[in-house]
Amino acid sequence: VCVFIVASEVLIFREILALGFEASKHQPGKIPHFRTVNWGFFISAIYFVYGKSVLAHFEDQGKPFMQMQVLQFLSRHHSFLAMTMYVSCFLAFVMSLSQGNYMFQFGAFARTHIAIILVVVQGNFMILNVKSGMIWFLMPAMLVIFNDSFAYLVGRSIGRTPLMAISPKKTVEGYVGGAVFTVLGAMLMAWGLSKFEFMYCPLPEFTNCGFVCRVTCDKPSLFVTREIAFPPNLL
Repeated sequence: VCVFIVASEVLIFREILALGFEASKHQPGKIPHFRTVNWGFFISAIYFVYGKSVLAHFEDQGKPFMQMQVLQFLSRHHSFLAMTMYVSCFLAFVMSLSQGNYMFQFGAFARTHIAIILVVVQGNFMILNVKSGMIWFLMPAMLVIFNDSFAYLVGRSIGRTPLMAISPKKTVEGYVGGAVFTVLGAMLMAWGLSKFEFMYCPLPEFTNCGFVCRVTCDKPSLFVTREIAFPPNLL
């Protein structure tokens, strides 16, 4: 799952960068190394966020290749190397500035950093959710699909009232229908997924994992069915 999340980050950033590269073709002069510099910023962020933990994971598992001097160097000087990579990319960006394109280049610089924050940082939080229990990753992802799908279906079926001018095809009926079905889906999924131990058991570290992680734990009280009485003053 974590590999899937990181792969998704790469694909999302590639799509964002492709939009900027297409726009760069219409600038007055050629912008040198546009994609190379922006990919450099992204790789620096990936290495800073994941590099230390990934190398430590393989080292804790006693993998023989972790004895290589290069990997030991990358692990020991992780923060310094991440800063060096970023500074190098920043210098490359400054050297690539071309007269007549300053506005576009600084705009692209800002968009790249916003994309990195939204994609890489959010992806890291998703991995932390996985460590807290697979249910905390799977449920939010599925509920987004639930909401979009049922908002579309309800809107196509009974939608009449436009929701907002910026998106004329969205309707109030679709919005409400998507919300209702999302809540119902959340209740159903919480009930169903809490039946499986590997869904709710946390796994703070992946040290003992091979290709598949095996987890076991006592069922958290959050997922235990129990009766709750209404306060007397509400009855």
